Amino acid sequence: MEEPMVGVALEREEGQVLVWLIVLLPLLLLVVAMVFEGGMMYRTYRIAQAAADAGAHAAAMHIDRGAYLRSDQVRLDPGATEAARQAALRNSPAIVSCGAPAIAGNRVELVCRAALRPTLLPGPVTFVTVRGRARPSWGISGEGQ
Repeated sequence: MEEPMVGVALEREEGQVLVWLIVLLPLLLLVVAMVFEGGMMYRTYRIAQAAADAGAHAAAMHIDRGAYLRSDQVRLDPGATEAARQAALRNSPAIVSCGAPAIAGNRVELVCRAALRPTLLPGPVTFVTVRGRARPSWGISGEGQ
């Protein structure tokens, strides 16, 4: 009975690591690219959310006091849109665009959009939409007031 030779590679097993490397390296690079893209998407989402929150908070400071005292209805004064836009721009780069603030229930709401541009993987530009909400320090105590 012959004993197997220890430490000697058989000829047909040469290059086996190279085959595994060729098969697994693209998969590893794809996983790394997907993790990177996911991180960039989350970063864009957080930037847009910070801009929307800041803009809604700034707009909530611009309640039309005269309209509130006359009719007990809460309205935003004309400067609310510009204040929201300025606050959103201060808290985000130019990738975020915001609409006009509005009263929604007992809060001021601002809707913003940011472009999600792929960096490593090919794909279309998509958009994330976020809502910033802020409650004014006075004026709205119930829904639809």
